[in-house]
Amino acid sequence: MSVQAHPHRFRLVMSHDGSTQYWQRRACRTQSGSRAGSDNVTGWATKLLHRMAWASSDDLEARNRRIVNPMRGHLHSLHDHPADQLSPSEPVKGRSGAAPATALHMKRLLIRQTIKSLAKPFYPPSFAATPASAAAAFPGSIPPLGRISAASTFHTAFPRANPSCATTPRQLQPRLPYASCTDRSARIDLRRRATQRRAMSDAASAAQLIESAKKLAAIRAVDEHLLPSYKYVGIGSGSTVVYVVEAIVSKGPAFYSGMTFIPTGSQSKGLIRNAGLTLCNLDERPVVNGSPVALDVAFDGADEVDRDLNLIKGGGACLFQEKLVAIAARKFIAVAAHQIGADSRKQSDRLCTKWKAIPIEVLPLAAPSVLNRLHAMGSPEAAVRSGLPSKAGECVTDNGMWIIDAPFQPLLLPSELTAGVDGKGAKGVWEINTLAAELLAIPGIVEIGLFHGFNGEQAVGLGKDLQAQKPVAAYFGMPNGQVEVQRA
Repeated sequence: MSVQAHPHRFRLVMSHDGSTQYWQRRACRTQSGSRAGSDNVTGWATKLLHRMAWASSDDLEARNRRIVNPMRGHLHSLHDHPADQLSPSEPVKGRSGAAPATALHMKRLLIRQTIKSLAKPFYPPSFAATPASAAAAFPGSIPPLGRISAASTFHTAFPRANPSCATTPRQLQPRLPYASCTDRSARIDLRRRATQRRAMSDAASAAQLIESAKKLAAIRAVDEHLLPSYKYVGIGSGSTVVYVVEAIVSKGPAFYSGMTFIPTGSQSKGLIRNAGLTLCNLDERPVVNGSPVALDVAFDGADEVDRDLNLIKGGGACLFQEKLVAIAARKFIAVAAHQIGADSRKQSDRLCTKWKAIPIEVLPLAAPSVLNRLHAMGSPEAAVRSGLPSKAGECVTDNGMWIIDAPFQPLLLPSELTAGVDGKGAKGVWEINTLAAELLAIPGIVEIGLFHGFNGEQAVGLGKDLQAQKPVAAYFGMPNGQVEVQRA
């Protein structure tokens, strides 16, 4: 529904069964004073009241008793009124020059006042707008048929109406019982609750978009990097990896029956087992020529990715086993999804820009000394991660270790080093490889959440096979349904 207003025009536009119909108070100007013109106005008013009654109550009997029947009787009485009892000499409010009213003009005025008086008990704030107040929404020059959103005119009864398209019956259903609210403070409280419900609905929609983006990224990553000939596949941890497993399962048993899947922790172990895939722990891989067999590919998530495909991982406290699986694979594929909003993107020019802290897995008894060293290195806010809300006390990893989150300034890339900036910690400024080496040299640190250096394809040329930590590609699901790929 939408209202089109002008200081001297006021018409209602409704959609019924897919067709747009118009009822206009000035539509019968050529029939002034005649019964035909009056029927046109009466039809407009009757249809409006029927629509309002339908939207306000599911009780047919109560609807007819409280709105439709009184209005129908009043309209019939207007038909039977002689013209001289309608005071045709009185000016009609809102007409140009306050011209004398005809009988038909007076009928229109009475019908409009009756509509407002009958509707007000049901929607107290709904019919505050008149042709003049509605037109006030358009300052300056007003086009003859300028539109006013139903949200501003019938804002409580029809809060979801859209002036640019036809209104559906669902949009006309009121969300809150304003009809039973006569106290102003109570109405304000109801509106506040309605706003909270809409915010919760928007948050739920945003969450669904994010989950869809994760699924799209996982499907594309699996399609492009999991070949039917592969035998050993690493499965990481995190919310995105759930969709990686789903994408693998969707290819059918004929595709994955010859594959063995290596988990990075208890979560991924459960995912593999529940999906009916063949499970094998990292230390249980077959040994070929004296060495454990290499994984063909590993899929895992990421908390932040810089422009050189260095990663921060460890938000789920599985970083140690995740790194072990990554370096055991010939190639590592990162899968992630951007959140809603520019500040929630997983991609950054430098690490520690969006994801502020580096997760560090430490021996519990070494945590105090490690914290002192981190504070001296330029991370004064480093702290042991809490296990709340899932458990009281410290966050304990699958290996029985604690996690320390150490915020640092954004980490420099090797290409950004200059003679004046060496990236060795002066004023808290670190280059990523230098910081990683410094952290791993601290006694008590088991592993860090920086995945840096070189990827699996580069490792072959460097003669460092099965030592790579960086991915060869990162797949990012976008909230708009697209997948963005960052390659080495």
